[in-house]
Amino acid sequence: MKGISAVVATILLLLITIALATTAYFYITNFLSGKTSKVVSVVADCTNGKISLIVSNVGQTDIVNTGGTGDLKILVDNKLNTTDFEENGASGDVTYTIPVRGVVALVNKNTVSSSSQYRIVVATPNPEILTVFC
Repeated sequence: MKGISAVVATILLLLITIALATTAYFYITNFLSGKTSKVVSVVADCTNGKISLIVSNVGQTDIVNTGGTGDLKILVDNKLNTTDFEENGASGDVTYTIPVRGVVALVNKNTVSSSSQYRIVVATPNPEILTVFC
């Protein structure tokens, strides 16, 4: 009878270990994919008083902006300026999609002061912070 209880205990310990390992695996994979699903890489430049941004989607899902609302927020000196940036050549259109591994060029519609420094924050769930000199 003692041999049977040791076998049952061993099986129970193995089942508990497998259950905990499975739970940990699913928790970690969901946690990591949620953190990296929308990630951007940004290059900024200022020419003739116009701030230009090259935004690359390096995450795992598309980044969509519709009329200035959506996944991408652009702040200039801590002021929300998402609607001031349009896709290069789109003439007033602030609706765009950046597919996975895609790139979009955004240009500020308004001229900014020259000889100034601007702090640019491009925010998806993971913000990218840049400084631009005009």
